[in-house]
Amino acid sequence: MKLGIKPLSVIGVSLALALVLLGGRAKAGTTPSCTVTSVFYDPGRLDVLCDGVQYYTNPGGTCHTASIDDVKVWYSIAMAAYLSGKRLGISFEDPSGSCGNNTIWSLQIQN
Repeated sequence: MKLGIKPLSVIGVSLALALVLLGGRAKAGTTPSCTVTSVFYDPGRLDVLCDGVQYYTNPGGTCHTASIDDVKVWYSIAMAAYLSGKRLGISFEDPSGSCGNNTIWSLQIQN
């Protein structure tokens, strides 16, 4: 008997696990949900344009930094939201904070 594991099921479980593991960080700012209009990946950096606001990862420095594994998972989540038309929740470094930018801390696909 052949197991019928569907690739989308594996991706969904992986994304859910990533959200659980990454969701425990402190959050300075959150957007309840927004529509993704652009996702740009440059090795080590991710830019997400959501409702006209740019959010991105910080590949280094003194502000919140993201590992390359974080960036890859967030890219997958952002692309899934973009391609499916679902809204995206973003936790980020508030622009009024010490870094003065919208550095991504976590992403969540919403209905």
